[in-house]
Amino acid sequence: MPFYSNTIFFTHKIQETFNNILSGCFTFEEDEFDDISQEAKDFISRLLILDQSNRMHASAALYHPWMLKEKVGFS
Repeated sequence: MPFYSNTIFFTHKIQETFNNILSGCFTFEEDEFDDISQEAKDFISRLLILDQSNRMHASAALYHPWMLKEKVGFS
């Protein structure tokens, strides 16, 4: 990988990320999420639910408070 000097570390992080995705294990604790609104985090969380019968559908996503707030901002 051209951007990672330690490919073993990079490979481990990819595997860890993949395992987290498959298990539905995620958090918003990293510094990158400090400026992300609770509504946006809720939106993401509802889309990442593993059981599709409990996951937010696309039509519901369009009417999520975060999406509606974002639409108003672009008007």
